[in-house]
Amino acid sequence: QGCSAALLDSLKGKALPMTMTVKVDAEGKGTAVMKIDMSSLKGPNGKPMTSDPQTFKVTYADPVLTFKVEASGGTTTSMSGRVAGGEGGSATIEGSTTMKGTGFSARAVWSGTRS
Repeated sequence: QGCSAALLDSLKGKALPMTMTVKVDAEGKGTAVMKIDMSSLKGPNGKPMTSDPQTFKVTYADPVLTFKVEASGGTTTSMSGRVAGGEGGSATIEGSTTMKGTGFSARAVWSGTRS
């Protein structure tokens, strides 16, 4: 779905919960399914916003997980995260997403922990 300038402006400084399932094979290729909880934002109709899960192809080259995000409506997006392992199989990902289009750019930072 598209983003207006007003929507992008309303996102500044807001934390949005996200769930992500990542599956990568031994060659470092796989998929990630991401769902962002947008319910804290109000749409033009005044009701909470919703979002659908998005599926991306990913590649993993230790320690970087790179997402292949298709260009849409003239907007290009790059997304990647640095994976760090912990004790007992725990893992964290610290990442960023950058979007650029005609007349705008946006950057988001995100983090995830294996649960």
